[in-house]
Amino acid sequence: MIDVRTAGPADLPEILRMYRRLEREMVDLHEMWPLADGIDEPIDLSIGARIESGEWFVYVATIDSVPLGFLFAHLRSLLEQAQGERVGVIDQASAHQRHRLEAAVGMLRETGYRSAVVHPPAVLALEVLTQI
Repeated sequence: MIDVRTAGPADLPEILRMYRRLEREMVDLHEMWPLADGIDEPIDLSIGARIESGEWFVYVATIDSVPLGFLFAHLRSLLEQAQGERVGVIDQASAHQRHRLEAAVGMLRETGYRSAVVHPPAVLALEVLTQI
């Protein structure tokens, strides 16, 4: 069964493993990624803080309860002319060729935010374009 669920503290080791895999893949594409678009060191503490934070959405994608991907998202306020409206922003995602991104965006929308966007460094541009 394919599922996307909110991450908890017990998911930290698996998310850390997947994050390190994502980091290796992204460094091959853009060597500055860990310094510009990654997560602050120490990574395990930063991920743990995101899981515990009320300001971040951390999801784990699974198939038959086996974790295969994760997603970090947060809410961002729009400009003043948007009259206080905020959007969900996907900051980092580790999934094979956008699998489960659709479900995670749907979960952001279920929280009451009708707009959800993908932060470009989170995934390859072609993966975002397939959703437009």
